[in-house]
Amino acid sequence: MRNLFLAISAMFLASSVTPLFGWGCEGHQMVALLARIHMTPVASNAVDHLLRENPVEVSDRFCKGGGDLMADIASWADAVRNAEKTGLWHYIDIPLEAHSGELSQWCEPASEPEDKTKDRPGCVTSAITYLGAILADTSKPAATRARALRYLIHFIGDMHQPLHTTDNNDHGGNCTTMQVFSDERASNLHSIWDSRLIARTLADRKMTPAQYATVIDAKYAASFKTIAAGNQTEWAWDGHTAAEKYTYGLLKPAIPVEKYDAKADCNAEREKVAALKIKIDDPYFSGAMPVIDAQLAKGGYRLASYLNQILTQ
Repeated sequence: MRNLFLAISAMFLASSVTPLFGWGCEGHQMVALLARIHMTPVASNAVDHLLRENPVEVSDRFCKGGGDLMADIASWADAVRNAEKTGLWHYIDIPLEAHSGELSQWCEPASEPEDKTKDRPGCVTSAITYLGAILADTSKPAATRARALRYLIHFIGDMHQPLHTTDNNDHGGNCTTMQVFSDERASNLHSIWDSRLIARTLADRKMTPAQYATVIDAKYAASFKTIAAGNQTEWAWDGHTAAEKYTYGLLKPAIPVEKYDAKADCNAEREKVAALKIKIDDPYFSGAMPVIDAQLAKGGYRLASYLNQILTQ
């Protein structure tokens, strides 16, 4: 499995390609804002109480100004991933070639190791289970439960970015190189889905994340119960299917589906993809944005449902 915040960060810094983790600031804000719309008053008040009474410093680099306590801390987990050794909790590497199977073959149970210098084992699905149990345990200190809540807000958003549940020997699209519209500087597929396509949409529509969240909700609210159903395993496979059909599937020329190799070399993969001369253009943008809208809605609605179940007692 990949360890993005160590190995990949070093490789991308060396190659002048900036790595991004999960949805960008705007995407995570929208997931939180969509969740807020569909939370019960009891759950919503419980969230606000935990977050307000247990505040954290959030750098401007990691999401401020969302206008909502959940939105403001939605990217906190990215800010602390190095210090808290939680990089593995942001994703699960289901090979692109896989179509079924137990997630345990690609994911350890999440836990807190005694040796705090080591990465916390687990993946996004097991981390959600682990943190959900902490949030639900009212005998635990409020600060501990608030920390679990901050992670859950982020991780349920993360797992709906399709490249956080999919890997084609490219570290979830990080080890790719392709042109985005007329940009001179190449980008990677992960960063394109994290933020580039969302940023273009917000700029084109002259909207804030809060305004665009209302547009998404108007489209999907009637299907809230259907969308919110299921569990982390089903959500992970749903995101994996989206990656196969759209994130990778819309690329022209196509990136070949590779036989899973846990030791695949990032630089070699990047060179192979660069040789294909893939360009993200208007047809790709037009095909991808409806999928991104749907994934943001799923993330928000499933976050709302998850918190409603735990906090509406």
